[in-house]
Amino acid sequence: MVLGTGADPSAIASGGRTPRSLPLATGKEYDGDMKRESIKDVLDRLPAVESQGEAYLLGPSLDATVFAQAGADVLTVPRVDRIELRPEYAALMGSKGEILVFPYEQIAGLKIEPRGGSAVSGGTSKSPPGFGAR
Repeated sequence: MVLGTGADPSAIASGGRTPRSLPLATGKEYDGDMKRESIKDVLDRLPAVESQGEAYLLGPSLDATVFAQAGADVLTVPRVDRIELRPEYAALMGSKGEILVFPYEQIAGLKIEPRGGSAVSGGTSKSPPGFGAR
């Protein structure tokens, strides 16, 4: 199970989705789906991401993976270079030029990590890979 999907394990086993409502600090509730505003907020905060209207270009220092639900399965879309946030759906462009389109209800998560040792914030990391424990 992917964290953040909000899916009930029994619903996953049956192929359906039962969202869990979680209160947020804004007074709204999170129902388990990645909303357009949530994705936009995350991408707007990263200096290595270039915004061009509804499109976000992830720079060469970032590696992005999108997780999308398809029934009981979770699809992994690796190496996403461009994300277009349309009103009803997200269009993802991969590093090979492929385009995948998902409604926001199917987007379960977004993972952005540094590529080649640079930090997501745009700086550099001098620590070795791992959890920091030696």
